[in-house]
Amino acid sequence: MIRRMKASVQHHIQLPTKNEQVLFCKLTDRQRELYLEYLNSREAKSIWQGMQKPFVGLTILRKICNHPHLYDGGPKHFGEVNQMSLPESERFGYWKLSGKMVVLESLLRIWKKQNHKVLLFSQSRQ
Repeated sequence: MIRRMKASVQHHIQLPTKNEQVLFCKLTDRQRELYLEYLNSREAKSIWQGMQKPFVGLTILRKICNHPHLYDGGPKHFGEVNQMSLPESERFGYWKLSGKMVVLESLLRIWKKQNHKVLLFSQSRQ
């Protein structure tokens, strides 16, 4: 494993100043449906009643907000067939099912037209 500290490479890197913006992304219809379904579930009710730890519910809601397939497992034939042989809309992780991915796609189009370079980080591995 190689690990470099930011301070040790900072003087070798020519980067523009960081520009951070917070964007609010609407849930897609499928995400909203799953979100409300979960809020009305027995599991959510047990959290509200103090019988289960809230972290479990927050993790599930976070998965739904990131992409519905992280919560529902995606298409039922996932793993059974070659994903590339399916229409894009039937593949696991189809980007238009996630409000965040829809916003990201439009930002990437804009930045490409402006010849910007993009470095994208994610906090999860799935």
